[in-house]
Amino acid sequence: MRKVIGAAVVAASVAIMSWSAQANDVADRAVMEQTLDVFWTAVSQGDIDSMVSVFAEDAVSQEPYGTPPLEGPAAIRQFFEGMSGAFQSISFTRDRTHVAGNRAAVAWSADATMADGTAVSFDGVDVVEFNGDGKIQRLWGYFEPLQMPDAG
Repeated sequence: MRKVIGAAVVAASVAIMSWSAQANDVADRAVMEQTLDVFWTAVSQGDIDSMVSVFAEDAVSQEPYGTPPLEGPAAIRQFFEGMSGAFQSISFTRDRTHVAGNRAAVAWSADATMADGTAVSFDGVDVVEFNGDGKIQRLWGYFEPLQMPDAG
């Protein structure tokens, strides 16, 4: 009986230590929310430097999900620059945010005027994974891509 109880205590201790180690890899919720605030303010203002600044050096983004991943800040910057070039104006609204563990889901909507003057509205959800420093490690964007003119 003592061996069974001892084994259970050891197993519980290992589980707690494992959970503790994982918890230490999760940024503080306030830090993650601050990162989201910086990112969405930058998106609303078209501030590409600030948008890119919240991504980790080895970040990966898929916008929209299912497209080839964008790896690293340079590729992510290029994506945002291309998006900016496709619009005369664009206004994003962060509608809802749900944070759990080291991830957040952000429902958003946008109204824009395309480069050719066409008005469009669209919405989506971004799922964001943070590293231990509160930087965006991975971002998956879920939205229907628009037929955009080449921003090239």
